[in-house]
Amino acid sequence: IGRKRLLNILQHRCEALGVELVFETNVDDEHAAAGVDAPEAGGALEPRVGAGEPAFEACLSAVTEGRSLQFSYRASGRPAPEERIVDPWGVVWWHGRWYVVGHDTGRNDVRVFRLSRIVGAAAPVGAPGTVKAPPDTDLRALVARMAGDDPSTTATVRVRPGTAWALRREAGASTPGDDGWDRLELGYSDPERFAQRIAGYGADAVVEGPDEAREAVVRRLESLTT
Repeated sequence: IGRKRLLNILQHRCEALGVELVFETNVDDEHAAAGVDAPEAGGALEPRVGAGEPAFEACLSAVTEGRSLQFSYRASGRPAPEERIVDPWGVVWWHGRWYVVGHDTGRNDVRVFRLSRIVGAAAPVGAPGTVKAPPDTDLRALVARMAGDDPSTTATVRVRPGTAWALRREAGASTPGDDGWDRLELGYSDPERFAQRIAGYGADAVVEGPDEAREAVVRRLESLTT
C-alpha cells in the first residue's frame, strides 16, 4: 500500500473516531508523515525506535469515550511530575509531536499537553459521554499558539562514524573526537522528545550532556525493555 493511501486511510479513521489528526504537510504530499518516526536515510539505513507514545491509546480512548483523563505530567523546567485531570477535546499531531488538548480541571483553564511528557500510565476516568469540546474549537490553532517549539537548550551527542545522518544535518556544530566518534551540538526544547529521537539510533548515539537529556534517554531505553 502506498504512503499516500495509508495516510488517507488513517485520516478517515481518525475522523470516524472524532479525533482531529493534523498533518505537518498536506496529506497528498508523498513526503507527509503522521504518527510515524520514519528513518531519514543518508547513504545507510539507520535503526529507529517506533514513534508511538505510551500514553496515546489512553488519550485516544478518553477523547472518543467523552471521559476525563488522569495522568502525571513532567512540565518543562519542573523538577518532578504533577498529577493532572483534564477534560480532553482532541489529540493533535503537530510539528513532529503528539498533543492532547483540553480543559485542565485543576487549573480551570485550557491547556495543551505534550504526550512525550506524560509519565507512566494515563487513564480515562469518570462516566462516558460527559466531556465534549466547546463548539467551533480549533484544536490546531490552540496547539500552534500554546506549544513552544523553539530549542532552548543545547546537548552534546557522540555519534559513531557513518551513522546518524539526520542528526548531523541538524547539528549546530560537529567536531571529531579523539575516540574516533564525532561530537554534535544539538538544540532541543523538550528532553523527553529529544530522548525519543536519540534512543532511535541505539548504540550509535550517546548523550554526553546535559544531565536532563542523558537521563531522559536512559528512561526511554528502560521503558523499551519493560
